[in-house]
Amino acid sequence: MKRSQLDDVYNELSKSKSGDNRRLALLKMDSLLGEPNSENDPVLGEFYNDRVASAVKEISAHDKSVPRLWKFYSSGVIIVSGGKVRAFDMNCGCEESFRRTRLRLKPGVIEALADVIDESYHTHNHIDHFGLELADALLERGKKLICTTGAIQDWLLDGAIDSKELQSDEVKVFHTYQRFIGQDQKVPNSVYILKLAENSNVLIRGDLYNGEDMLLLCDFLEKYD
Repeated sequence: MKRSQLDDVYNELSKSKSGDNRRLALLKMDSLLGEPNSENDPVLGEFYNDRVASAVKEISAHDKSVPRLWKFYSSGVIIVSGGKVRAFDMNCGCEESFRRTRLRLKPGVIEALADVIDESYHTHNHIDHFGLELADALLERGKKLICTTGAIQDWLLDGAIDSKELQSDEVKVFHTYQRFIGQDQKVPNSVYILKLAENSNVLIRGDLYNGEDMLLLCDFLEKYD
């Protein structure tokens, strides 16, 4: 993989003004990222860290009163609104399941993220929705880290706030589960509704897939102002 290929496709995506052009650019990016063992390519690792570092600079310079969203790896997003920088389901990259991977955030980038984020919310304790190094850095800075009871217990997150205790004017929480087809296993999953402006909200649902649970969420949303 060549860095110039990644940069060219990224620039093409950034400049795309039509859905068709963006889809074509995304297909090109998918082709590059779909190369075997790409997660261990140091070129992709450098590109990933550079893009996140660039996003941190954008967030730092952005007018906090103007809502804006940045999309990160896996389910991670950062949303600026109401004078605050809120992160949802941010992780630190591709986890090392059975072997080392270079698609990980470097310590300096993690520190920069922790500096710019005011509050970090996590839907559940699965590692693709949770960056432990980032969580530790946020807690060390006295930043708010909100997650489920299971995440606090599993990852020893002293100082984190249980999502069951959270209901505010700007962020509401709906408590549900990630369920597994054909299994009794279920993982607590907190759905967050962030109020951006009048009649404008963002829903972060994590791994909520079950139809019955979705209907309960719809009932909750109908009552939500």
